[in-house]
Amino acid sequence: MGIGGANDPMRLAGFSGEEIAAALEFCDNDRQKSLAWLKKKQNGKGGVRWQEALKTALPAMQAAPRVKECLTWILEYDNVPLKPKQFKNFVKNSLALQRDQATVDAMWEAFAPLMKKPPQPAAKPKPAAAPAPAKRKRQEDVAAPPAEKKKTKKAEKGGAQFGKEERKELKRLKAAKMEAGSLGKEDKARLKQLKAAKKASKQ
Repeated sequence: MGIGGANDPMRLAGFSGEEIAAALEFCDNDRQKSLAWLKKKQNGKGGVRWQEALKTALPAMQAAPRVKECLTWILEYDNVPLKPKQFKNFVKNSLALQRDQATVDAMWEAFAPLMKKPPQPAAKPKPAAAPAPAKRKRQEDVAAPPAEKKKTKKAEKGGAQFGKEERKELKRLKAAKMEAGSLGKEDKARLKQLKAAKKASKQ
């Protein structure tokens, strides 16, 4: 199974001897089918579609008219090599540029950037999850220290706090009631309030 000489189309297209041998084996030694198979594989997933890239770039390309004209001509070929040495040999032979090395070099300089794959867009970072809102504490829990929470709740139920001074006042009013037999309207109301506060303080 011959791999072919230096002028073999697959050689001119820049394929290695190993690639050509594999293609010939895959295509039953049909050289035309082998070249088409290699080009399809080269321009497949992840490859560079140079013809599309060249067509897009030509209108705005900063190159001499002669260079742009020659690049337009190579669009008619399917077996253009994508490596510098093979590319230059190909255009020399295909476009009869053996005596115009400057144009050949300028063609590669304009063609080479088209072989670079476009950069993949960077993945956008996911937005950070917003922290869960803290549960709002009851106003009385924030205002009162832990030691006074129980006392505050009792005061809410009894209507007033019942401390040392309140105990003294309760004893005085009870003694006055026992002594006089009855109390005035204000003292009665105060006595009732103190009793309720005392009861609430025991809950």
